[in-house]
Amino acid sequence: MTTAGLPVTFTKCAAAADDASAIEFFEKRIRPVLVRNCYECHSAAQEHKGGLRLDTRMGIRRGGESGPAVVPGALDESLLLEAIRHESFEMPPTKKLPDSVIADFVTWIETGAADPRDKPPSRQVVAQTLWNALFEDRRHWWSHQPLTRTSVPQVESPQWSNDPIDRFVLAKLEQHGLQPAPRANRTNLIRRLTYALTGLPPTPVDTERFVADDAPDAWEQLVDRLTESPHFGERWARHWMDVVRYSDTYGSEWDIPVKGSWRYRDYLVRAFNTDVPFDQLVREQIAGDLLEHPRINPIDQINESLIGTIFFQMGEKRHGDSSEFNGIHQEMLDNKIDAFSKTFQAMTVSCARCHDHKLDAISQREYYALGGVFMSSRWITNTVDLPERNRETLYQLSELKAQLRPRLAELWASDVGMALTHMQAVANGTVSGDSIDVGGVSPEENSDFTKRLQELLKADPEKDPPLEHPLHAWISIVREHRAGVPVADVWNMLAARYRLEQQKRRKLNKQHTVQVFDFREGIPDGWSVDGVGLRDLVRCGDFTVALDGDAAVGRVLPGGLFTNALSPRLNGAVRTPYLKDFLPGQLSFEAAGGDFAAHRTVVDNAFLTEKQVYLGRRDPTWVQLPTSSGETRSKLDDRHVFIEFATKTSNPNFPPRVGLGGACSEQQAAEPQSWFGLTRVVLHDREHKPLDELDRYATLFAGEAPQDLDQLAQCYADWFRAALDAWAGDRIDDDHVRLMNWMLDHDVLSNRSESALDVADFVSRYRW
Repeated sequence: MTTAGLPVTFTKCAAAADDASAIEFFEKRIRPVLVRNCYECHSAAQEHKGGLRLDTRMGIRRGGESGPAVVPGALDESLLLEAIRHESFEMPPTKKLPDSVIADFVTWIETGAADPRDKPPSRQVVAQTLWNALFEDRRHWWSHQPLTRTSVPQVESPQWSNDPIDRFVLAKLEQHGLQPAPRANRTNLIRRLTYALTGLPPTPVDTERFVADDAPDAWEQLVDRLTESPHFGERWARHWMDVVRYSDTYGSEWDIPVKGSWRYRDYLVRAFNTDVPFDQLVREQIAGDLLEHPRINPIDQINESLIGTIFFQMGEKRHGDSSEFNGIHQEMLDNKIDAFSKTFQAMTVSCARCHDHKLDAISQREYYALGGVFMSSRWITNTVDLPERNRETLYQLSELKAQLRPRLAELWASDVGMALTHMQAVANGTVSGDSIDVGGVSPEENSDFTKRLQELLKADPEKDPPLEHPLHAWISIVREHRAGVPVADVWNMLAARYRLEQQKRRKLNKQHTVQVFDFREGIPDGWSVDGVGLRDLVRCGDFTVALDGDAAVGRVLPGGLFTNALSPRLNGAVRTPYLKDFLPGQLSFEAAGGDFAAHRTVVDNAFLTEKQVYLGRRDPTWVQLPTSSGETRSKLDDRHVFIEFATKTSNPNFPPRVGLGGACSEQQAAEPQSWFGLTRVVLHDREHKPLDELDRYATLFAGEAPQDLDQLAQCYADWFRAALDAWAGDRIDDDHVRLMNWMLDHDVLSNRSESALDVADFVSRYRW
């Protein structure tokens, strides 16, 4: 039984081996030919011509309207063989297949036409199969092959030139029976070379000097002089600018300026004039912001690599917000893909936007993969200045502020005493008209504060300032006292009212607040901060020096991120992580800003975001922005949305087109002054701006109740003085900052640069 079973086992193994080799022959020799030459008309890719499908075993054996295409083992009955031999039908119709391929089909049919394609493929599978075959063919084109070292050809007249490149030219000329043109004279040579390298004609002096120069290296010296000319970079940068579709504006209806275009132009000129390697130039323009070792310009003290990425800012840009109008973002993206591929790949990748490329080895899938790279990148304005560029100037400004601060503290301490006297005088009714008699003090001194006090008392009680106003208690007590109510009683009633309101607001804030980011404690993870004005956190109590006008101090700052701590001309931008990290809820930013600083809600990293709101507040107030941009969470999950606060110099969409955010003159657009500040960000679960918890009034009501109006004024003076002492001693907090800024606004504190000679001197030097 054992011996009888051996032949059977052997036969089965041999058959399996034969089947495997037949299938391998089909896969390597037959299927690729069918795919490349037949599937386009005879497969699931489209309606099959003549009723013939060649993409399945059943289809190729059943055949079409004329009969079976392949009959295993029967060459004469296989119509496919007649067609590829061009004996009846002529397939493929464009050209006959090579004899070696036809021989493979003969072998395949004779040996049984092995075919594993037992299930009809879907249209998508066939389309992908067709593309894979086409891509494989195109991948082997000569233009896609790596460079190889080529030997210099032999020529009949080697004495014509020793340059290897010239030998290739001469070889082709000789191949076609042509002779090189005669040598140009020296006048023509310098003219041609000067035009070629600089785009300008040679001067008569240069021409005469070159013609008369019989030195053996005169030509080499001329080439060196021209390539060292600044006009060399200007000439060749223009060629590159044509490739990358350079322009100073975007044209279209609004002709919006291209932000940073002149920087990119000058960057290219410098690159060509300093002989920057081509591979480095390419890296900088594609990903200059990601280079581990960027190229630094020590003369201008800028990061050259960052400027290169303006390449992506060039090109088509219409108007309209990308998040609102479908197609704007996509058109701009397509334009960038088109320019990118033409510039760096010498191919028209954008043709694959709607279908696999008809000519190049680029699929539609690859187009959108490249689009994903661009869409996943934030469109921002980078700061190219190196830290050391303005370091000395910023240090000097810091030193001047440090010297000015104690002098201001001394000056303001005396102002509090004057405010006390005036509050007592106004409260007790010793005011006559617009003047006040305060014993030896000029009636004009501090008259603005006096007038404010009078106006508050004369106003309709229904229009009294709210609880947040520092003089709310003073006005109420003075009025009630004149009506016969004791000062202490009103004081105690107000103290209780402030405490209850404080507790109520604290409870609401705690109830609805989910998370708090405090920029005075550092930059939260995932947030992006950029700009010269935001290189250092600002401490609470820092202040700004007014750069124009009569005022000496602009604002006392609560600390955090303020671009204007040293100068409102310094740029900056703060960007949140993607808002889906915060869902669901609302974000409230405690922000200040001016001079066209704005906050922007950017959807899908859009290249064009016209929905920006300009900040117009000197002191930080809460700005509430929904994390969902008005959309449901399910829609937002698939979108990239972030919020950006930026000075106009760091805003990629400034200047805006006409009609957005108010008029903006050319002078305003060119002037670098723009600033904003952020102290805190709060995430809360519903539409609820954080409430002022009135903490600063706890110190006002901390002592014993005053018994008369003079003591009331003294309580206020002590309150004012405590804020000043905290500021002078660097112990200041948010409540002190609010009170100090109110005192500056209401003329309690002297804030004219000429208030004291040394203050005026400091301010003048600071502005200079």
